[in-house]
Amino acid sequence: MRLWNSLFTQSIRTLSVLFSAVLASTSIAQASDGFHTRHMIEVGTGMEGAIGKDSFGILLRVGYSYNRLAEDSLPGEITGPEQLIWAHFSGDFSISPWGDPNAGLPYMNIHFTPVKNSLEIIRDNGDAIMGELRALPIQIKRDIRIDQNAMVKVSLAGVQFGLTRFQSDQMALIAQVAVDLLGYKMSSYVSERGAFHGGHIGGIAAEGGAAYLVNEDFLVRLVIGGEADLNLGGNQGGGFAVNSDLAAYVALKADLYRFLQLFLKLTYFGNCNSANSYGCDGAAQLIGGITVLF
Repeated sequence: MRLWNSLFTQSIRTLSVLFSAVLASTSIAQASDGFHTRHMIEVGTGMEGAIGKDSFGILLRVGYSYNRLAEDSLPGEITGPEQLIWAHFSGDFSISPWGDPNAGLPYMNIHFTPVKNSLEIIRDNGDAIMGELRALPIQIKRDIRIDQNAMVKVSLAGVQFGLTRFQSDQMALIAQVAVDLLGYKMSSYVSERGAFHGGHIGGIAAEGGAAYLVNEDFLVRLVIGGEADLNLGGNQGGGFAVNSDLAAYVALKADLYRFLQLFLKLTYFGNCNSANSYGCDGAAQLIGGITVLF
């Protein structure tokens, strides 16, 4: 554990140097012509629950980011030019007034990325290729229905690649793959299992689907995807362990007037731990609602 702490501390110091270089370069870029900055705020509500576990509650969704956008980039577009995002935060929280009063907050899923930069290249045939680089992405999660008291995962860096292929002026096929590498993960349990601490080796997420532009104020997207990570470490009192979180989902989204979004998502997710025959705990989740973008 001391060796891991030393390696992790050294990695953070190295990343701080890289951040300084990124901040210096982007501060110069902020002054270039053709871009503007704006705050992006997302607030929403709906329903969230685990199917078959008698656990449905009120969903609260919040998000925030400080964006540097090209002048002709608008929220809700199928494609858009280069943008730089600072302090990107998104969080889902489920509150069940009629559930177990001792459960507190039964479900939450928070993502935070200090800096990420994306660029889309539009080809001659209209197709778009997207690349994104994320620095120090962080995820915090809790779901007592799968015995997950708290999970914290920090990665040094993440990359994402995407492709949008237009079938017509209104129809496009979309696909993307994201990878994050190296970091730290902690996962504790509601039951008496202690906690897992270890190195985050990497994670991968992929999704594909279609987008249909009904008109300039109505965009519909249907996607199918999945994600998984690999972590090596140890459980308190349980020796060496392999830990993994995984998920598979199908989602339907509708963007209205560039500031309203309707969403419906069905996910099967779980967490696995090889130590002491813990195995995997999983659940099917249904989530849906509406958000407003400011």
